[in-house]
Amino acid sequence: IGQELHPQYGTKTSAL
Repeated sequence: IGQELHPQYGTKTSAL
């Protein structure tokens, strides 16, 4: 898994 934009968090997550 790379980096995706999560609008519910408003930040990017990597390897989650």
